[in-house]
Amino acid sequence: MGSEEVMHLDRDGPLMASRRPGEKGTDTKPLPRPRFPPTEAEGVAPRGAGPPRGESAPAGEGKDRLVAVVFDKDHFFRQFQALLLGQQGFRVLAPEEPQAFTIDYLSKANPFLLVTEILLPGTDGLELVKTVKRHPTLSKARVVVYSVLNAEARALECGADRFVQKPLMRDSFLRVIEEVTQETASHPEETWA
Repeated sequence: MGSEEVMHLDRDGPLMASRRPGEKGTDTKPLPRPRFPPTEAEGVAPRGAGPPRGESAPAGEGKDRLVAVVFDKDHFFRQFQALLLGQQGFRVLAPEEPQAFTIDYLSKANPFLLVTEILLPGTDGLELVKTVKRHPTLSKARVVVYSVLNAEARALECGADRFVQKPLMRDSFLRVIEEVTQETASHPEETWA
């Protein structure tokens, strides 16, 4: 089994990466801080989120990209996931306000992929997943749930396609996103409009 880097995200200190503890060659090294795209709360939609209402996107800017929505109360993790998903070609919506963590927001966004934490302010991420999977237009959405809680069985029972245990590791997170995307490609009857 190869080593996998763990991202240590500290808002004020340097971004660090290290191999899993106990593995041969464990070390820690500083990494350059990623430059996150501006957020909706900063007055600008996240990179790839599309134009403001009433405007059309310029040719080639996100018109054909699948939408991914990220629900997380933590600004840093939300932006980190948005960055990774954007690099994978998704048009990413990552609202900051907990009032946006709703089925109404998802209905308007019509995402291909929902990536959500279980512990959300004002709502239960697992109840949200159940609602998504029962919703007439959102039920085909792919859902990835993550948490510090040991809740994989509960997340899958609620309809999640995958569960990721925190701490989020870049490589395993991207592998899960790739698996979910490939599963959709292998089921053409579940085309996404």
